[in-house]
Amino acid sequence: MSSKQQPSPLKYLSCYQLRECVYETSWENVYHARDSRSGELVTLKMIPSELPAEVRQRLFRNERDTLATVKHPNIVRLVEAREERGLLYLVVEHLDGPNLEKTIADRQPMNLREKLELVAQVADALHCAHQHGIVHRTLLPLEIVVTGNGVAKLHGFHMREIPGSPCRESASDGTIVGKPRYPSPEQIRGGNVDARSDIFSLGTILYQLLTYALPFPGDDVTTVLYKIVAEPPEPLGKHLPDAPQELAAIVNKALAKDRAQRYQSAEAMARELRALARTPRA
Repeated sequence: MSSKQQPSPLKYLSCYQLRECVYETSWENVYHARDSRSGELVTLKMIPSELPAEVRQRLFRNERDTLATVKHPNIVRLVEAREERGLLYLVVEHLDGPNLEKTIADRQPMNLREKLELVAQVADALHCAHQHGIVHRTLLPLEIVVTGNGVAKLHGFHMREIPGSPCRESASDGTIVGKPRYPSPEQIRGGNVDARSDIFSLGTILYQLLTYALPFPGDDVTTVLYKIVAEPPEPLGKHLPDAPQELAAIVNKALAKDRAQRYQSAEAMARELRALARTPRA
């Protein structure tokens, strides 16, 4: 993934004037843009043209259909989906804040209560998607935007899965190798995924936001994947000696190897995060 602040070689797509590239990945390029009809700012999510046509259509369709179906204050709002000049792109609400990857990298000052609430909002978004039968499957800090008023906005459903669907996505598309720090143990093993797989990924993000470190550190993909499957996360107290015991319990439950021992719903995880946020220790 690369991040840049420069004009795109494309100046216009339909009525949208591209302003700057926010980031590029192997599965989407994200731009800020302006609607020349209304003057409103929007964000464009473009599927890279270098990908095979079948893959491009699948990534485009997955996120388009999810955002068109799943409506929630913490899920990015779809404006429209377009195909133009051989390009596939989604127009979504203007994402006017940093993504959580940048927030973590910059160690943006946040107290514990703010961090717990932010992750609880992402859990709310996941619960809504899960209620629609959709597993995000590739949850990343990059795909969580924090708006200026502290609202989390989730997107990035390109590789979603609908458990039980005959069109189940395959792990052979490189999503595990490409994002080795956040998959659940069952994803690494090539097993079926469900809502609890997203909860594991969210637990990793929670740990990272709390500590600015990863629960399963390693210098190479093989080491990280092995630790996710076979080793416990590094103790939260290693990085946060004064962390409340209740906080460590939440993290450990979200990161349980056996998904039967994890939170059984993102709603339950959000509830415990907010309960802790209301205590004096937060």
